[in-house]
Amino acid sequence: MKLDRGVALLLKKALVGFALMFFAALLQTSFLGIIQPFGAIPDLSLIASIGVGCFCGPVAGSIYGVAAGAVSYALGDVGLAFLPLVYGVAGFLSGLLVEKFFKGGFAVWCIYVFGGGLMKAAYSLICCLLFSEELQLWAVLGKTVLPELAGTFILGIALYVPLKKICKYL
Repeated sequence: MKLDRGVALLLKKALVGFALMFFAALLQTSFLGIIQPFGAIPDLSLIASIGVGCFCGPVAGSIYGVAAGAVSYALGDVGLAFLPLVYGVAGFLSGLLVEKFFKGGFAVWCIYVFGGGLMKAAYSLICCLLFSEELQLWAVLGKTVLPELAGTFILGIALYVPLKKICKYL
């Protein structure tokens, strides 16, 4: 049985997207969980969601973001189950801003990664304050939120070119 060309293209895009999502979540929860640059785990799934939004559009970014958040949450995130919403909004907003206002480029990418990192930092801060025994704001910021933001931003800068190339297949 031969597949229609449109169905084959859709399956190819779905497989590439799933591979990117699974690899990002697996790398984030296993390898980066061991290394922990800056003392926290950078959010690779968030970076991939922003990349799909920037390079493939807001609809693809939001769908990918929600799915990546669900996979990342299932593979070991703790706290509130709003992580897919955070990733979906980050993917949608980055795609919408690229589409309507600020066309691509490395400087714009850095701004979007930092903005997405700030959204995730707010989420992490809320989760830490709700579920941690240590309720000191400065301790939570210094030990968890700011190191995660720094690691995510630096990793996002490094992944600009690879994500741009991968998203050509989505």
